[in-house]
Amino acid sequence: MAGSSLGQYSEDQGGKTQLVGGQAQDGRGGSLGISTGSSKDLSSGTMTLSSSDSKRTSGSIDISSGVTSRGSSGTIAVVTGSARNRQAGDINVKVGSSKSQRGASIDVNAGVSTPDGISGGRVEIQAGTGSSFSASDGGDGGSLVLMGGSAMGSSSLSDHGGSVSFQGGTSFQGQGGSLVLASGVGTSFFFFIIIVTIIIERLHLSVSSSSLSLSLFNL
Repeated sequence: MAGSSLGQYSEDQGGKTQLVGGQAQDGRGGSLGISTGSSKDLSSGTMTLSSSDSKRTSGSIDISSGVTSRGSSGTIAVVTGSARNRQAGDINVKVGSSKSQRGASIDVNAGVSTPDGISGGRVEIQAGTGSSFSASDGGDGGSLVLMGGSAMGSSSLSDHGGSVSFQGGTSFQGQGGSLVLASGVGTSFFFFIIIVTIIIERLHLSVSSSSLSLSLFNL
């Protein structure tokens, strides 16, 4: 435990605790491992990483890999353990509630690429696979749900549910990014593909099946 600060000025800060692996001249630097205790019959120990409460602003938690000038920077992986007989652990990403201000945001941004001819990073969200090959019931694939926030107010004029927006990327010289919504391909049931392309203020909706199509303009 680092030392406490009992002063009454904002410049009086508590002591700092830093854990650092050993340095290496030519080889790989030392690793740093933190693990909770194991248990033969019950659950292993819980690990809690949190900043302390504060009357003003609570402390931030930053998780980042180091910068490199030659090779690739390190990966950050958040993975739960597998379960043999029960359900594997979930991963929950949730921001706290705001009492008097706008709700906090969750931003997921892929990396920027600066060299010529190299695309920016990719963001991929995929539900789980039902991987059993059983002929009776192999299990369905997991669902992917995107939903705007609910509005609990009673005003029909100002209380609106949150929107869900899909938009292709902007191109300053070439063609803008496409927006494609497609149903999955199945071998036993009829499937269709919906392709939505937004051009300026016109929406062209085409449903490709054997002979079905629909077009809407000037919405």
